[in-house]
Amino acid sequence: MTDKCCICGGNLLDDESRARYVEQGVSEESLKDWLGNNARPVANGRCCNPCNDEHVIPARINRLHAGLPMQALEDELGHYLRVRRELN
Repeated sequence: MTDKCCICGGNLLDDESRARYVEQGVSEESLKDWLGNNARPVANGRCCNPCNDEHVIPARINRLHAGLPMQALEDELGHYLRVRRELN
């Protein structure tokens, strides 16, 4: 897995946050398993938090307003919320 955002090409995790997780005992290899956010429906892959907040979440909300299936949206948002809780 790459540690670059599939939307902007930036790092999925900034250096300060990466250092904080490593300091807490999270290995670099483990970090790669859960870095970033699901970038659907904007792109396929993982995206950084700023792209998630600025592009992905608004796109998902637009899908809701367009009448797309709620279950698919709930699945995507549920994963996003679980990951955000784990990071905090």
